[in-house]
Amino acid sequence: MRREGYKEIINLVIPIFLELLFISLLGFFDTFMISKYSQDSVIAVGNAATVIGIFTVLLSVASRGTNVIISQFLGAKDEANAHKTMYSGIWFNLALSFILLAIVQIFGYNLLKLIKVDDRYINEALSYLRIVSCGMPFLAITNVFGAVFRSYKMPKILTISSLISNVVNVILNYILIFGISGFFKPLGVNGAAIATFISYVLNFLIGYIFLKKKIVKRVFSFKIKKHNLEILLQIGLPSALESFVYTFANMILMSAVNTLDVMTPGLAAGRSYLNQILSFIVQLSTAFGLANQILVGHSVGEGNYNKANKSTLRSIMICLPIVELLVLLLVTFGKYIFMIYSPNNPAELDRFNIAINEVLRVLPYVFILELGRCLNIISINALQAAGDVIFPLINAIISMLLFMGFGSIVLGVWLNLGLLGVYLACAIDECLRALIMMIRWKSKKWQAKSIVRA
Repeated sequence: MRREGYKEIINLVIPIFLELLFISLLGFFDTFMISKYSQDSVIAVGNAATVIGIFTVLLSVASRGTNVIISQFLGAKDEANAHKTMYSGIWFNLALSFILLAIVQIFGYNLLKLIKVDDRYINEALSYLRIVSCGMPFLAITNVFGAVFRSYKMPKILTISSLISNVVNVILNYILIFGISGFFKPLGVNGAAIATFISYVLNFLIGYIFLKKKIVKRVFSFKIKKHNLEILLQIGLPSALESFVYTFANMILMSAVNTLDVMTPGLAAGRSYLNQILSFIVQLSTAFGLANQILVGHSVGEGNYNKANKSTLRSIMICLPIVELLVLLLVTFGKYIFMIYSPNNPAELDRFNIAINEVLRVLPYVFILELGRCLNIISINALQAAGDVIFPLINAIISMLLFMGFGSIVLGVWLNLGLLGVYLACAIDECLRALIMMIRWKSKKWQAKSIVRA
């Protein structure tokens, strides 16, 4: 039985991790190819991506609630309400996406200035932001599709979708960023943005086809109930607000990084490079968190809290050693790994070397950062799956804003620790929240928070 429990987690983690890995590769190839085009463009895209991240988080409202509620309904053998929850999620997210799209198109410049983007990068950042944001409606619906597939324990479909869209994105990136001699000129940042937009549309189309074929014949339906929408938002809003607080704190962090970049040109690019490589490790923790969230949701729907507890502990025991091993490899071979971002233009080498030297100074402290992040992701996802969403939200608001946001300014800028100070602030935030979330899980107070009863 114990062996079956481990097998169940791994069977979910592998396809979810591959899906998330391909998503990270999408950003990796954008950064990698743009770094060969221009170092300034790397900074422009990195800043635009921070703003896009805020709106992407807001679009996770319905998908987060959908994932938890459908898992609990399926655990309780109530598929009819699972479908109605899906319909509620789709229409809510679609409406929200058009509101957010309008905000980005109208106030994009102001949002970039809010995080202190230098005038050198503002035009490229704004152009990238406006093009990519046009894909929000497709991304919004695809997020809900993904939540449904995971809840039904069909994450392999998302792996296939991500693989196809990534291959297309890489090909389009190369063609559109650098152009084709004799056909059309290089589009640079705009080319990368167009490729990303097309990948959003393609992901939506693939998800729609599989959902219609595997789960429900009618993907878009107005057969929704007020109750389903209410319980979806009851879970989704606090969960998404927590992620929004993270992104808002990240904006404060980015203002610190951009301030440092003015004093020492290259630090902002270094942060983009390091975050891109770390995203592969983070996605492993996220895969375990999402896989365990599905299992906890089903177990809570069944009323089997002991099974939910065992699943969470197993996820931590498997994930944490792998994460720290990957960090060890990064620390050991980091000097060679980050050379892939080396610019083609010799005039940009000095700035690149400054960025890499700063990154190498940060790497040994990544052990602490990823330890806290792994425990944090798994425990928070487990609490949310059980319906315990307010406690993580309150802790997120306090810790993220105080340590990750304000702490990055204090340690990075005021105490002049540079990029190291920024990442130390993040490590303090992750480790503190991880400790509090683990204590909350062990208290078993989450057992009284279930939305659906068998």
